[in-house]
Amino acid sequence: PVATTCDDYSECTVDYCLPDFGCTSEMKDCDDGDACTDDGCDDITGCYNTPIDCDDGDWCTMDECDCSSGCYNTPMLCDDNDVCTVDSCDSERESCDYIPIDCDDHNACTTDVCDGGCVYTEIICDDDDACTVDGCNIDSGCYTEDKECDDYTACTIDMCDSTDGCYYVSNSCDDDDACTVDSCDSESGCQHETLECDDNNMCTEDNCDEDAKSDNGCYYVLVDVDDNDACTDDRCYPDTGASHTDIDCDDDDACTDDSCDSEVGCINTPIDCDDDDECTEDSCDTSVGCINDPYPDDYCRDESECTDEYCDSDEGCVYDTVVCNDDSHCTDDWCDCKSGCVFDPVECDDDSQCTTDHCD
Repeated sequence: PVATTCDDYSECTVDYCLPDFGCTSEMKDCDDGDACTDDGCDDITGCYNTPIDCDDGDWCTMDECDCSSGCYNTPMLCDDNDVCTVDSCDSERESCDYIPIDCDDHNACTTDVCDGGCVYTEIICDDDDACTVDGCNIDSGCYTEDKECDDYTACTIDMCDSTDGCYYVSNSCDDDDACTVDSCDSESGCQHETLECDDNNMCTEDNCDEDAKSDNGCYYVLVDVDDNDACTDDRCYPDTGASHTDIDCDDDDACTDDSCDSEVGCINTPIDCDDDDECTEDSCDTSVGCINDPYPDDYCRDESECTDEYCDSDEGCVYDTVVCNDDSHCTDDWCDCKSGCVFDPVECDDDSQCTTDHCD
């Protein structure tokens, strides 16, 4: 027998002949066992294994194919190896994006940086001014406030130096008044009390000169205790003050009348010892005063026996003529200044022999 040709002229079949059935064509198995190929057959060319297109149209995937499982689309690793970026891929722009991560902790008091990750460093809000208190507000950031240098005493001037900070200068409280005592009270401040210039001496007038160059302006003027009365002894005693004592005009002379005139002072007028008695001798003894000694009995004696002398207080010596009358007509009475009364017989001789003369 002549062999029959079963060729169907297709490279995609395997043609053979079975005795019982005749020509049979089986499709060639073009599967190359590779999931990454599109296996097919062309009648003319036969099997073909065309690599499949794993492109998913996304630039941000790595399109690959595994011979066992086929296409797989791995997201592109846009890793810049920088933890400080958020790495992503933009399909539309067909590029990797490396966006810095947001390290903002919403705290204005920190500096937010990324160095191997977010790092938050507290801001040092120092303005290099020792006279401010520096702080930080989480919303607004650094702020400065004037430092409170109050030492809570009114006796200092509270000041601040930008380098050294608070310092305190004692308040001198000097009011440039020498008549005040300047001091300071921690609560109420400077005190200016009037200087007590009392020297406890009643003989001085206590004054104060506010313009004095020294701290103590007190000065003292002796009190003028002169009362313009020449009859007083004007003195001053520190404890009791002025004293005006009547001066003692006694000159220790009993023969003067001691008095005082306010203008001229002591007057020592000789006293008048005249007792208006003509029969006394008036004198004065400086120790006892007036002496009025009666004249001696013979004070008025005139050495004449013809007078009867005596002293009359009003008239002084009185010389009464002695009356030499013997009441006899037969005597001639007369007085002899040395011998006194003389009674001479009357001469009755009538010069006549014719009579006997006698006196009866």
